[in-house]
Parts: sequence; C-alpha cells; structure tokens
Amino acid sequence: MTTAHGGHAPTHPSREPGEIVDEFGTGFLRTRVRRHGRGFVWERSPGELRREPFSAVSDEVRAAVSAAVPASAPGVAGVLPVLGVPQSSARRYPAGAARSVGHLLLSALDARQRGLLHHLLYEVGRTVRRVHEGVPARLVAGRPRGAARLASWLRTTPSRTPSPTPPSDDAPHEHLPSLHALAARRLGPDRLARVLGWCDDLAAGRDGDVFLLGGVGSGALVPGAAPGAGVLLAGEELARGPAAYDVGWLLGELAEFRLVHLTRPEHAALAEHCAEAARSFLRGYGDHGTDPQALGRAAALRVFTHAHDYAAYVGWTDEFPAYLDCIAELIDTDGAAAVRPTTLETG
Repeated sequence: MTTAHGGHAPTHPSREPGEIVDEFGTGFLRTRVRRHGRGFVWERSPGELRREPFSAVSDEVRAAVSAAVPASAPGVAGVLPVLGVPQSSARRYPAGAARSVGHLLLSALDARQRGLLHHLLYEVGRTVRRVHEGVPARLVAGRPRGAARLASWLRTTPSRTPSPTPPSDDAPHEHLPSLHALAARRLGPDRLARVLGWCDDLAAGRDGDVFLLGGVGSGALVPGAAPGAGVLLAGEELARGPAAYDVGWLLGELAEFRLVHLTRPEHAALAEHCAEAARSFLRGYGDHGTDPQALGRAAALRVFTHAHDYAAYVGWTDEFPAYLDCIAELIDTDGAAAVRPTTLETG
C-alpha cells in the first residue's frame, strides 16, 4: 500500500525492524536506517557527547501535530511531521526512503530530480506553516536548543584563549576553545556580542511565539515515492519561539549547501539548485508577515551553530577560517544572503 505521503506504509516502527542499510552519525546524533517491510525505519539516538536528551513528546503534542497536519487521502502528496516512537533513549521513525534530502543536495541530480526536490521543499514550507498555525505554543516550554547551545559556548569559553583548554562539561570537545579563539580573531567582539544578543532574544520569548518543530533541516527530511511527498523527522528539539526560527534554520542550512557548491565553479548549477530549493521552501511557507530580519538572523545562527557543533561533536577542519568569514558576512547583513539566496554568490 502507498501512504498519503508517498512511501510504502511501514509497519509500526516499535516492532523490530530488519537489516541495517545505512549507519552514520556524530557525537551529537547517531542514525541507523533499517529496512522494514517495503519501507524503512530511521532510528536516531543521542550521540555520546550530547548533554541533553531528546525533548519529551506528550500525547497532547502528538494529537495536536496530527490535527494540524493530518494524513491526507491515499495518493495525495504532502510532508508529514513524525515525532518518533521512543525506543530507550532513541526514537524510531517510519520513512519511505533510506536517504535524506541532505544526501540528495550533495548528489548529482538530473533536471527532473531537482524539480521533484524543489516540490518537496515547497511542501515542507506548507507543513511547517500548518504546525506554526495549528499547534498551541503552550504545549511546549523549552526555548530553541540550537541557539541556546551556541550562546552557552560563547559565554563559557574564553574567547581570547589562543590554545585549547582541557575539556569540561561546558566544552564537551577539546576543539571548542580553539574554535572560540579563532572566532574571536576572525569575527571580533562586536559581532560575537551581536550574535549573543540574538540568542538571548530567542531565550527570552516574545508575544506571538509559536510551537516550533526545532532543528528543521535537510537531514531530517526524507522523501517519499510520490512527488512532493515525504516525512520530516521531528520531536527531538521541540520548543517555543518565533516562527522565524524554524524557517530560518532550514534557510541557513540551504545557504551552507550553496556555499559548498560555490567553492567549485563547475558546481554552479548545483549552487543554483540549492538557491531554488530555498526559494521553493519560502514559497511553500508563504508570506504571512514573517520578519525578514528575524529570518536572516535565525539563518545566521544556524550556520554559526553548525560550526560550533562540528568542532564539538566531529572535530577540527582547516575550512573553519573561510567558514567564519562567511559567518561574518551573514552577521553584518542580518543573514540577508540566506533569506535572499540569489545574492549569496555575490557577497
């Protein structure tokens, strides 16, 4: 049977799935993909360096999300947010494919495949909008975790320390102090203070805050078989905050993919593909008065948080200096290049 979201209907993911078809991860998040009937089950668990467990998902939250984005009639495309079935410290999610959109964005796709991906991103925008409008914010109390992680690091690691310091509870990976020292040199104290202020705004909360899926990213988006169909793996970082956070988070990630491709002239078409993916996502979300400055700042926070997370949970890369230069530009422009992706290559 084909589900409303385009994949073959998996059996209940709490039942033991079959053979492992892929396995990857970092110290922050581990992922194991198993074949399960005619579909797949994605099992995601906290990495060994992650300090916080996945967010709790109450029955009330599950019911509200299902009501906001109900399963459609068979054969009708759409992206369904799935909150996962607890399995010890892990979560299991039914999905129709073994590869995420994150994998596809780094792959060579033909024109038809790119068109399908843009359609899927459009549907993701619609789904995120429905969650923001339909799920009461009162169901969650936590603030956006990614921004909180970045703020904690900016506060607790001495930015003027030029050499690594021993790991601590506040610096789970030995490379964090080195990255902080590098960021202090490349970005300067004013930019770091500005970013910290953005994080504090998210932590404080405002009137109009919504229920956030949190961590909306291409690695959590799994396409289905039908055009525009798929599932968005959520439930690990549910939070309450401005709608711009969820939207900007994915825009920032797509901007990063563009930057990766723009480093090689022969990949210009792939970079444009990522830009169109961002535009499609924004079209799907719609123009409902979302503050473009807030979107851009959330996108910039996503890119900066990725740098932090890479150092904390993966390791060091010599690409950090160039990466931080891009972050500097995003900070200076309130992330405008990520919100208006056609301008990114000219920055």
